[in-house]
Amino acid sequence: MNLLYKNILSAFIVFLILIFSHHNSSYAENKGATIYIIAGNSFVADSIYLSDARRIFKKEKTQINGKPVIPINAKTNSNLKKTFYSKLLDMTTADVASYWETQKVKNGIQPPMELSNTVKAVFSVKNSISYCFAEEYKKGAAKILLKL
Repeated sequence: MNLLYKNILSAFIVFLILIFSHHNSSYAENKGATIYIIAGNSFVADSIYLSDARRIFKKEKTQINGKPVIPINAKTNSNLKKTFYSKLLDMTTADVASYWETQKVKNGIQPPMELSNTVKAVFSVKNSISYCFAEEYKKGAAKILLKL
């Protein structure tokens, strides 16, 4: 009976390790992927600096050339958002959540809205800026402002 219990427990642990390693491997595979920061074709700027992108997605910069800019995030637990914040700000999902919780409490600033299709989002929301994996980008669909 004791041996059976140990075998079942061992099998369960191996199962959990396989599940979690697969979940994290897709993020690890995407970590090296190219990400485009994009905007609609009518967006006021044709490119932005990395420092501007950092400030825009932290809502520290709210205008470009005198026009409002609205950052749009991918959904919270998506590989796209994890990879984007890792590349742009060297932040984990937990770091991002903590940052926005602090901003809400101290400054009353809400995080950027989240939409599942970030490419379509830049057309739906005027003056918006978002991001996508390079392989998801379709030429002419949006303006590429910066490559990460």
